Amino acid sequence: MEHMTSKRIAAEVRAIIARDQLSQSVVAKAANLSDSQFSRRLNGHIPFSADEVAAIAKAIGTNVSVLYGETAYAA
Repeated sequence: MEHMTSKRIAAEVRAIIARDQLSQSVVAKAANLSDSQFSRRLNGHIPFSADEVAAIAKAIGTNVSVLYGETAYAA
């Protein structure tokens, strides 16, 4: 996945986690990632895979298109 796309996804995920007061650890576990794997992706050290984006979207209750910046998140 392109680096800028991955950074955009990370920003969207961080924003939703903060807004909805979710635990990063809970989201990581729901997406089948360790805390450190999830953290490295959120911090831009490792890009997200398409499967990870789908799992994270499901874990935080949003659509993949929101994470890709294609549609706005509706709470």
